[in-house]
Amino acid sequence: MLKRVCNVASRLTQQSTRLYTPHEIQSRSENTSQGYYKDPNEVASKICRLVAMHEKTEHVDLIDLDATWHKMGVDQLTLVEIMLEAEDEFYLELPDEEVERFKNIRDATEYISRSFYTAY
Repeated sequence: MLKRVCNVASRLTQQSTRLYTPHEIQSRSENTSQGYYKDPNEVASKICRLVAMHEKTEHVDLIDLDATWHKMGVDQLTLVEIMLEAEDEFYLELPDEEVERFKNIRDATEYISRSFYTAY
């Protein structure tokens, strides 16, 4: 009896594995070989757009990759809201500890571009 249950469980596992296997294997881009899973320029432009479109960003004209959040007029609450929008944009979850380390748009771009989960 136990052997039959193990066989059934094994067949179910194999079937469910087959349901979730990809239909084709995607080749790695040149960005992936440099440690990036998403084009950093694309990520940076999307984050800049999110910062510029946020209603509480005070200095839209100062948006730059190396400008600090404070210099752009982005407070901590606004940063959290922008990063929540970035999570929706890139279909990933940003850990709170990492968001606290982001000093500027470049830091956020590096983290998101190198995240495996932004590949799709």
